[in-house]
Amino acid sequence: MNNIYPSILLISNSNYSGGAARAATRIFDCLSEEYKSLKFLVSQKSSTNKQVIEIPLTKKLIKALYSRVDYLICRYLDPSNSGWKTGAYFGILRARALNNAEFDILNMHWIGHGMISLGEINKIKKPIVFTLHDEWMINSIAHFGETKNKIYSENRSLRSWLLNRSLKLKKEILSKKNVFVVTLNSDLRQKLIELYPQAKSRVFTIPNPVNINNFRPLNKKITLIHPNLTPNRPFLLYLGGFEDKRKGWDLLCKALSDSSANLDLVVVGECTIRNLGLNSQINVFSVEKIIELDSLCEIYTAAHAVLIPSRDEGLSLVATEALSCGTPIIGFSIQGLKDIVINGKTGLLANAFNVEDLKNSIETIALTTKEQFHKNCREFAVNNLSNIIVREKYKELFEKVFTDA
Repeated sequence: MNNIYPSILLISNSNYSGGAARAATRIFDCLSEEYKSLKFLVSQKSSTNKQVIEIPLTKKLIKALYSRVDYLICRYLDPSNSGWKTGAYFGILRARALNNAEFDILNMHWIGHGMISLGEINKIKKPIVFTLHDEWMINSIAHFGETKNKIYSENRSLRSWLLNRSLKLKKEILSKKNVFVVTLNSDLRQKLIELYPQAKSRVFTIPNPVNINNFRPLNKKITLIHPNLTPNRPFLLYLGGFEDKRKGWDLLCKALSDSSANLDLVVVGECTIRNLGLNSQINVFSVEKIIELDSLCEIYTAAHAVLIPSRDEGLSLVATEALSCGTPIIGFSIQGLKDIVINGKTGLLANAFNVEDLKNSIETIALTTKEQFHKNCREFAVNNLSNIIVREKYKELFEKVFTDA
């Protein structure tokens, strides 16, 4: 393979706030080892790296206004959907400036909150690699699932006009020959190909990388994780939060409430529940948000398994981190998990969204030894999710994009 090194600009709303931003930052860190001219354009910067460029203050103020207007429009369009929504009707970045910039390829990530509009993206002539962290590009405004109000064919209202306009622009963008798409899971790739068969050769699946040198098995006494944890009693770990319905906390509680498993549950964040299970035998322990990397690796390593009962995922960062620390995953058989959780090897998947099946998976894994999974999980992360593996996949894609341009 020829070593072709195009100059690349990553674009994301932020490099630290939110799952997509953290994933984009990991891709930037992964690629910057190979592409010395790489730059990362953001509106919210948390880095001393000079390759990360922050937009000027005046544009930040305009962008804040765009973001607020976008939020209000999305709320009007779909008030029943409490999940993330982005209209991208306005943005501070302009196609003309990006077309005239020194970069050969634009790698776009999450560009909401007034970063760039769909209309401007449609005017870009440079090669674009669009890394999709969710399903936003196949929906009108919703990031996961579709808006519940099926009004797309009602062309007499402002709401239907705006929703249809978004879908039309996204279709035009994805149909352009200079636009290449990276999905994080094979299910989303299949959905895109079914919607846009003409784009099949321009849609790729590349997972987000995990730094296997940072996320690695680190042993620590469980009593140091929480003083009330019982030695030699397995505990499961949940880090998904309690407010976002997509993360499935309610499904997990239902599954555990009917369980007779001999285990405990550790949750990250303030939780009011103290006991679960048929006989209230499952103790629920809360720990504060974990900031230190080594502390996160220690709790991943100590956990018998990590619970991801999500209703939908792009590719769970928690799952990739846990696997890299040698810890199996329990969740539903959904996109974002099916590609990385191999039943019986790197975890267990329950039928979506069968609470009884989830309970059985939890009880099964509680009766197994961690060693049955540990080596498989770590090896899977090293062989499929590590920086070197993901970097080579992006490198191959960038070379194709650059030579085809």
